[in-house]
Amino acid sequence: MRIGFAVGAALLLTQCVTPIENQLPMQNTGIVATAQPTVAKPHDPSLSGRSPVLPTVRPTPFPFNSQVIPGDLSFINDHDGWLSLNDPSGNYLLHTEDAGGTWIRIPAPGFGHIAFADRQRGWLLATSLFVTDDGGGSWRIAVEGGLRGSAKPGIADLAVVDATHAWILSAPPDCDIPLCTSTVLGTTDGVTWHALSDLPAHAGITFVDARRGWAALWTRRVENWSSKSNEAAILVTDDGGLTWRRQFHASGAAPSLDLAFADRLHGWALGSDLAYCSMGGCGGYTLYRTTDGGDHWDVVQAAEKSWWGPTPDGASAAGFVGAPRFTDATTGWLSAGTGAGPGGGGVLVTHDGGLHWSRYNGDRGTFLSVGAVAAASGRRAWAVMHISSSAGRENAVMVTDDGGTTWQRQLSWSWSAP
Repeated sequence: MRIGFAVGAALLLTQCVTPIENQLPMQNTGIVATAQPTVAKPHDPSLSGRSPVLPTVRPTPFPFNSQVIPGDLSFINDHDGWLSLNDPSGNYLLHTEDAGGTWIRIPAPGFGHIAFADRQRGWLLATSLFVTDDGGGSWRIAVEGGLRGSAKPGIADLAVVDATHAWILSAPPDCDIPLCTSTVLGTTDGVTWHALSDLPAHAGITFVDARRGWAALWTRRVENWSSKSNEAAILVTDDGGLTWRRQFHASGAAPSLDLAFADRLHGWALGSDLAYCSMGGCGGYTLYRTTDGGDHWDVVQAAEKSWWGPTPDGASAAGFVGAPRFTDATTGWLSAGTGAGPGGGGVLVTHDGGLHWSRYNGDRGTFLSVGAVAAASGRRAWAVMHISSSAGRENAVMVTDDGGTTWQRQLSWSWSAP
């Protein structure tokens, strides 16, 4: 799989988007969920200090329903983090303040993407956007959303840089998401949300501060598939999302770009094309990098190299690679999931800005499907892993303290193979 691209004057044409001055009112400021948290101790290490040493003992299974579905992760430093999860009894967050030594179980208003700015302020994006001011103890609706076909617009993405500045994308309620236009909404006080601008296609957004951010747009029109004339593009804003200008584009049958920026200058875009994907994974990924804030992009990993491998033993493909996450200009992480096919997942890490990658595929005889990955530094990271073997299946939260070379379990929900 290849995504064609070119960088030059033709691709750097300014494409401003007209600001929208409408203010989106707060929909519900009532408390959504409050409860006394349950303290759960999968193991009992002795941890102290602001940078706790990771426990080395093997955890016991988590003491509630084994059919737990762990979801997104958010860590604000090397020891404070949250995990979203769902089980037959409802939606929850797990919160740790000691790098995973102990976890507090807190009821949550939904199951979806989570992003915490500090130990108190965080957002949870499910059907609606929820906000907490006490570390997840209670929640209120910040922006109300709806499912497709409802009277309320859908919310598709979330970007957070601090306790007062955050952005979401809103789509019309009757729109097929890949074909939607997107409205950018933002807050500068963490409370009131305003519609800022419209983007001409479905998008993902990322910001590094209150003013500088990027949007990755893509189209999936069936009539453009055979001619490979659908487009993925990168836009940049320098005024907090009011106006945007075009920086880069790629064409293909169904191309997409996933973005990660470590600061105002250093960024990466992972390119893929749905036309080159099968049940076990995609046939190629291209990794682009910029060191000047997106004005110029270079290919650091070409699709022909199969750099996201090696394919795990017994798997037909190397899985579906997720969006990149970079903690600084050199260290980045990628997750790979199995999807519905016979592919193999894993975790990839680079320590030289994307020039070289190493991959963790799990223990021999097991298949991984890796979901969320969270890292606040270049050495310590957490990952949600779904592990299968002849002995059974396991959902686990695993942690590395050596930059991705070795991983150990912190939370584990296991059950026998059918």
